[in-house]
Amino acid sequence: MKFGITNSQFELLLDLVVNPLKKRGAKVFIFGSRVSNKFHPYSDVDLLYSFSHDEDLPSGFLSDSLTASNFLILPIRHI
Repeated sequence: MKFGITNSQFELLLDLVVNPLKKRGAKVFIFGSRVSNKFHPYSDVDLLYSFSHDEDLPSGFLSDSLTASNFLILPIRHI
């Protein structure tokens, strides 16, 4: 179990979020309570991604695949 989520949840996160972003050249970071080991059973997973170049992701790039997976998600915020 990594970051307090099951192996299957971790693999799903890799398949639906981390790997697609990395294929486009992004660095992906996990932070917050999951990393500091202060999470609770229903704590969210905080992710940050960064590109070293200007990159416009297509509309729905992440949210479409996450919605289709039925993985419990909160809205994606772009900052």
